[in-house]
Amino acid sequence: MPEIQRLSLTALILATALFYAIGMKYVGDSSPWQLVYRFVPGADGLRAIARYVLVLTLPISIMLAVVVHRALQRISAHSSELSRRGLTAALFAVVALGIVEQFGRAPSFSASEERSRLQMLATSLPSNCGVFYAAAAPGRAPGKHEDQIDAMLISVMRGVPTVNGYAGHVPPGWSLREVDAPDYEQRVAQWITQHRVAGPVCRLEIGD
Repeated sequence: MPEIQRLSLTALILATALFYAIGMKYVGDSSPWQLVYRFVPGADGLRAIARYVLVLTLPISIMLAVVVHRALQRISAHSSELSRRGLTAALFAVVALGIVEQFGRAPSFSASEERSRLQMLATSLPSNCGVFYAAAAPGRAPGKHEDQIDAMLISVMRGVPTVNGYAGHVPPGWSLREVDAPDYEQRVAQWITQHRVAGPVCRLEIGD
């Protein structure tokens, strides 16, 4: 391997490892990323830090491609055909295992069922609403935050603004994340009064 390729591959591996290291949590929930928050302007706008490693997919892919290519070159240099076939099969098995491992199953939901549920909720919103807010339906499981996203989607579907939402940062004084909090209705009223939200204001109950 030429020296420039060797240095590039080494730098790529070190950079990828460094990015992973600073984004991890360690003892006591501490993380080197706190230093990034402190000294890099705008870095505190990243809400889910672990997801930033998705951008490492490209350099990791390049690194793996180089490694596999170099391995094939070394295999082809063997004088024994049996050795070449055996090593090629072994390399193929390792690569195939890495590919198959990516197809692991994870919890998911039905897009069609979700659309139907949201459509029903959107239909239940009165036609004269100037703005609406999400509320927990009776019997709803506590500690759920999907209602914020549901409210935004229903807002788009009906073209009616909502005081709810979901983002990394929230407006100053906004405290409507916990829709099942005992004083949630009071918080909504305070927000509407504080910002002079034009009505009529509708209450939309969202269940599980």
